[in-house]
Amino acid sequence: MKAAVYSEYGGPEKIVIQEVPRPVPQDGEVLIRTQATCINSWDFDMLYGRPFFLRLITGAIRRPKIKILGCDIAGIVEKTGDDVSDLKPGDRVFGDLSEGSWGGMAEWVCADAEKLAMIPNSMDFLQAAALPQAGVLAWQAMMKRWPKRGEKLLVNGAGGGVGTIALQIALREGVDVTCVDSGKKLEKLKEMGCRVVDYRKEDFTRLGETYDLIIDNVSHHSVFRYRKVLNKGGKCVIVGGSYGKILMNVILQNFHSKDKWVGILAHKPSSKDLQKLSDLFEERTLSPIIDSIFPLDRAREAFERFQSGDFYGKVVIQTE
Repeated sequence: MKAAVYSEYGGPEKIVIQEVPRPVPQDGEVLIRTQATCINSWDFDMLYGRPFFLRLITGAIRRPKIKILGCDIAGIVEKTGDDVSDLKPGDRVFGDLSEGSWGGMAEWVCADAEKLAMIPNSMDFLQAAALPQAGVLAWQAMMKRWPKRGEKLLVNGAGGGVGTIALQIALREGVDVTCVDSGKKLEKLKEMGCRVVDYRKEDFTRLGETYDLIIDNVSHHSVFRYRKVLNKGGKCVIVGGSYGKILMNVILQNFHSKDKWVGILAHKPSSKDLQKLSDLFEERTLSPIIDSIFPLDRAREAFERFQSGDFYGKVVIQTE
């Protein structure tokens, strides 16, 4: 089968298209004919092998252990391993494989059947590939303090996958949404009904506004700066950003005030949460936003697009 493979750490230039053996499903797994995958920030970090502790976590200090990236996948079940009863050949499935062996940037991939959900009939494979990790992170961040109608949410790094899904959920609930990003993305966010802040010109922690919930995808602030812009009972959920700043905030979490919470969202794939997002999709109140689509042969270009930082929504790779 054809796959986008990298054998040493570095940039997009390290990705090559190769023929590799088709995987075989083990007990509890299914073999999927992949139709699409997408790039998440974790894929990008894995490609570069940074920060260094990421190499320690994966047990691959000098060379990558996982050679085919892509944890978000959408495809068709081709074959089931033993002990799989809920899925059958022909089922359209999607899911987040980051707790497994990844491998979405290939024509075939094996996945734990329990990590997958059925794709709604109204959703195509490209949309399905753009939803699992970003969608579940957005959902779980919102669940930390579900904002009520009229309350205020700020999404920092709102133009990416997590941000564009979180704001759609919030707008559906009648929440007052402020989005922080830059460039052409600001106009698109404004068109969706959000207030916007250009981070290149203004620091949202110094504008005098306060919020009931903050979802920060590109964390660069301290616990104390977040606390200043939270209302009483408010929460700030850090989804991603500077690893140094995230580590500092983990250390300082014990210094929170009693009525304002700042914390890190642990990444936890969930097929149940993915099903809830599917329901919103079928209600036509949520749809993953796709910035661009690249064929598998152009996976390197897809990573270059991601690296530019100008993408809005998700960068998708079509494998079929």
